[in-house]
Amino acid sequence: TNLKYLYLTENVLKILKPKVFDGLVSLQQLYLQQNQLVKIPTLTPMISLSKVSLANNQLLSMKIDSPVPSSLQSLKFSNNNISTISSADFQPLANCSIRNMDLSRCNIKNIEQGPFSNLPQLQSLDISHNPGLQMEDIANVIKDISHSPNLQVLFLSGSIHEQIPPSLFQPLSTTDLTQ
Repeated sequence: TNLKYLYLTENVLKILKPKVFDGLVSLQQLYLQQNQLVKIPTLTPMISLSKVSLANNQLLSMKIDSPVPSSLQSLKFSNNNISTISSADFQPLANCSIRNMDLSRCNIKNIEQGPFSNLPQLQSLDISHNPGLQMEDIANVIKDISHSPNLQVLFLSGSIHEQIPPSLFQPLSTTDLTQ
């Protein structure tokens, strides 16, 4: 099929079976926001996929269980209820060209060191409006993204509720954070 964009928004989807997207090799953008998904679906068969939106679902974990197309550039997870991002959650993204990731308003309370360290193409990371984050979590993110030479934008609005230590942004001294 030549289908390039698929909008499955505002449905009552809870689980998508692994082979539901088989044959959609030309699909470039997949919009699954505003459903009731509890798990990240298998994206492997969509070899042209560049953008996925899973915003406004009921995801409790960021764990990606299957390989991801190397063409993937943008992931939107905003407005889910993800309490922890572990170091292994984004390992399948290591071979992708992820440029934009939105984790805003996900009620994140813990970010381990490591999940963003294998995303060298990352240009924009949004972890804004996650008021449960501690300074240690923010520091873990900054250490990870310091390995992303293309990073231009880091959204932290509404996520810092403590005094910022003087050395917090020091790992980014060689990273251009222009807007």
